[in-house]
Amino acid sequence: MQLHLPGQSGEEKEYVIVTLIVVNWNGGELILRLLTSLRNCRPDLPWPLEVVVVDNASSDGSADRIAQDAPEVTLIRSGVNRGFAGGCNLGAQFARSPYLLFLNPDTEVSALTLVRSVEFMEAPEQSRVGIVGVQLVDERGQVTRSSARFPRAVMFLAQNFGLDRAVPRWGHAMREWAHDETREVDQVIGAFFLTRRGLFEQLQGFDERFFVYFEEVDFAYRARQLGFRSVYLADVQAFHEGEGTTSQVRGRRLFYLLRSRLLYGRKHYGPAENLLNFINTLLLEPLSRAAFLTLTGRREELPPLREGFALLYRDLPNIMLRRMRP
Repeated sequence: MQLHLPGQSGEEKEYVIVTLIVVNWNGGELILRLLTSLRNCRPDLPWPLEVVVVDNASSDGSADRIAQDAPEVTLIRSGVNRGFAGGCNLGAQFARSPYLLFLNPDTEVSALTLVRSVEFMEAPEQSRVGIVGVQLVDERGQVTRSSARFPRAVMFLAQNFGLDRAVPRWGHAMREWAHDETREVDQVIGAFFLTRRGLFEQLQGFDERFFVYFEEVDFAYRARQLGFRSVYLADVQAFHEGEGTTSQVRGRRLFYLLRSRLLYGRKHYGPAENLLNFINTLLLEPLSRAAFLTLTGRREELPPLREGFALLYRDLPNIMLRRMRP
């Protein structure tokens, strides 16, 4: 592991209130645009901004570009791909602030968003709010769904057969809600994930058994068990492209998504629900996905589908044997 530390003044060391942590894996221009947006935020912030980037053994030269173009950033070259959860945990070790903001490389934020998010958490009446997310918009300016319910196996089953589109409340994603008002939710996605450092340490960070996906769901669920709430803020926004770096590896992305779903079920479901989750994911879903792609004329997406499930079946013994109970 290699560490690059920026020059810091005594004032910065004393008054840093939030640390932004970004895990980079072949982020290319995306991560550089994010760091540029953060650099532009600094003059309008009432406090210094600490940014930590963990590079997960990128091969596109983006780590070198970060070191060259963003000397104000703490850059950690992990040397291996630790996954999103592992990278976030590593970055948090170098944070010196009471709040941690985890950002995806394909996001961009403003000073107003940072200030209002932290101010919300700082309000005395919000002392039991452990996690905050904000309204995310895509490149078309459309608000994207960035909150969800804690998933149950029956929700994945409904999603698999498209029933959640007919009856949105049956699904994991909150499709029935336009994300146009501030409200408490079960969980917000990890693209913009602000949490208290004390809570993060109490939960011992993200569970690294989730290489990527579901680590923020699991974190929010464990936080709820401790009495901490998650809140979605609709009056501040951040840009999120979505699938920014994982779009390069669609088959492997599907593998990690389904693998994390099975691991989440093994950790939090009872035997019957866990069995339903495995049957749906391993047997029903590949058939329904293949049928959908064929009927909609998207046959070019079948090879990544086959690759994703082949990787999942190959890894099944590891999934079954991995100890997941807390």
